[in-house]
Amino acid sequence: MLALATSMTLCANPITAAAQDLEATEPTPPGEVAFPTRNLGLGPNIEFRGNSDVVTLTFPVPAGNTPAFLDTTAELPTNVARGWIDVVSDGRLLTRLELPAGGDIVPLSIPLTGAKVENDAAVISLDLHLVAVDNICPEDWTLGSVRLRDGVVRYAGTPAAPQTVADYLPPILDRLELYLAEDPTDAEASVTLDLAATVSARYSGRQVPVDVRELPANGVPPPPTPRSSGRSSSARPM
Repeated sequence: MLALATSMTLCANPITAAAQDLEATEPTPPGEVAFPTRNLGLGPNIEFRGNSDVVTLTFPVPAGNTPAFLDTTAELPTNVARGWIDVVSDGRLLTRLELPAGGDIVPLSIPLTGAKVENDAAVISLDLHLVAVDNICPEDWTLGSVRLRDGVVRYAGTPAAPQTVADYLPPILDRLELYLAEDPTDAEASVTLDLAATVSARYSGRQVPVDVRELPANGVPPPPTPRSSGRSSSARPM
């Protein structure tokens, strides 16, 4: 029997749509959870090119939740007379978001309600259109036009409690804690390394910290410390 335990926090700290530092967060409204886009495998920024471009985002959705908003800060190019983003899911137009005149940095909250969720994931297309001042064709838009920075996806609902062992590796994993005896055997140490590597591979492209800690003398790992929002769970594989 291995003295090994796992502890997983399913939700991360939320932030608002304004351009705030991720550490300076406010509590998430009841019934919501939120994750930075970099924790969802989307990276910190979403880039568009030219005056017309489509970016497709695929991100996980925890059981019991539905996508609600993509909160972000938009950097808009100069010489924009008008712009908008069409939000599309499964071929359906969910909403059209008007953009302000160019050359500005503004907070945006992009509605995602109604997005189709399949196999614990949602696929959203953001279809950008920009109209230049006096219908000119700015050359500097070719390599980059609109940039959405420091995005956070907000989900409505409450994450479902794990019902099976497989549920302890949810679509979104904030961190993993492994507890190992003070003097582990070679087999125990090997299993720990293999598990950490497997989890890192499963959540490839996402930032999932893996911490290896010493198991208390009583053989029972301490309860996980939840973040400012969300739910935690723990298990002891035998």
